[in-house]
Amino acid sequence: MDLFDRLEQWTSTPLLRLGSSQISLGSLILLAVLAGLLLYLMRQMNRWLREIVLVRLGVERGPREAIATITSYLLTSLILIIGLQAIGVDLSSLTVLAGVLGLGLSLGLQRLAASFFSGITLLIEQPIKVGDLVSLDGVLGTVEKISFRATAVRTLDHVHVIVPNDRLVDSNIINWSYQNTASRVHLPISVAYGTDPLWLTDALLTVARQDSRVLTQPAPTVWFRSFGDSALNFELLFWTDRPELIEPIKSDLNFRIASEFERREIQIPFPQLVLHRHRSVTTSELPDDYLPSLLRRVDLFRDYDDSQIRWLIEKGRRRTCVVGDVLCREGELGEEFYLILNGRFSVQVKDREEAIATLESGNFFGELAVMLDIPRTATVVALEPGTLFVVDRNNLRHLLERCPNLSQVMAEQLAQRQQVLTNAGLLTPTANQSRPDQLRGILRRVLRL
Repeated sequence: MDLFDRLEQWTSTPLLRLGSSQISLGSLILLAVLAGLLLYLMRQMNRWLREIVLVRLGVERGPREAIATITSYLLTSLILIIGLQAIGVDLSSLTVLAGVLGLGLSLGLQRLAASFFSGITLLIEQPIKVGDLVSLDGVLGTVEKISFRATAVRTLDHVHVIVPNDRLVDSNIINWSYQNTASRVHLPISVAYGTDPLWLTDALLTVARQDSRVLTQPAPTVWFRSFGDSALNFELLFWTDRPELIEPIKSDLNFRIASEFERREIQIPFPQLVLHRHRSVTTSELPDDYLPSLLRRVDLFRDYDDSQIRWLIEKGRRRTCVVGDVLCREGELGEEFYLILNGRFSVQVKDREEAIATLESGNFFGELAVMLDIPRTATVVALEPGTLFVVDRNNLRHLLERCPNLSQVMAEQLAQRQQVLTNAGLLTPTANQSRPDQLRGILRRVLRL
């Protein structure tokens, strides 16, 4: 008997018996080779399916990972069964052994089984998927991989945290990317007693609107939280569609708030008890750019109380300009309505050497483009330094709802403006229509907004 015959006899000698099947050393070697080849093929197929096929089909990252992982599980199970049958293992003989092993493993591996089935649940239902920004127990990061036992989360510091899948199913998870990425952020602010709440509101909203990452709709707002032991506690609330940048945004806003507070001389309190003697501040001592005073100089808002003025400040913003600034151009689309707080502005039209009108404090412009969704009908240029109160399209509707008298004033000024355009030959006069009828028609259009 030569060496090959002995090797064949040695590898074919049965080592154990499973029912009617005999397992030899050669069968075990073949099984090991098949398992290694299976593992390699599954990894290649997973990568090919995830990075090539599903990418070309336009599938998003989260569903792409889920499809590739579940497919790998199914194919691995199928090929493993075929491999066992190929080496002669009678699978029916494994039922008793599987039952005994299952009883023991179910007692010792409950947590692993829970994580496995939780992983399957996550991959099928996808309440959390790869690429989502999640927060769990103070850990904020992006889901990088969902496997059968655990999920890998990469924090904002690029540290990977391995979270068992059963914790993701059983715990309260904040998914910042679920359906809509827009999120509201609370930024607490404390100021010294004696600070004018309206002055502070204007400062915080001015800072928030300077950051392009803060959404204009819904608009930022300011809440007065409480009277503290040594401070007035406020919150700046703003929306952003970049939840992964919440901390950098808050940091940038804090830097700008500190600078704005220094410019406006708003004091941040120290945690101590201090006895002060204060005298009341007269109106003449208020800053020239004090927005509530500027709004009250307009006849429309002269009798408004502090709560109404604060609401106005939240719905609009202040814009300052110098001589020669162009506020809007004829023919351009417009999304903003302008109310003049102080200064003088020239209304100019093409092919006209002289201005067709001059606007001053209390006047407004830009309403036609906003109301009718048409291009600007004229160009407005600043004749002297001035301040305007700017309201966008969405907030103009709220402004008209809360300020019924604004509708009447707007209709009257629109009628006057229509007469000016008619006299200038830029608008065809309406035949057989008296001024009261004309005014009622314009008012109906304003109220329809």
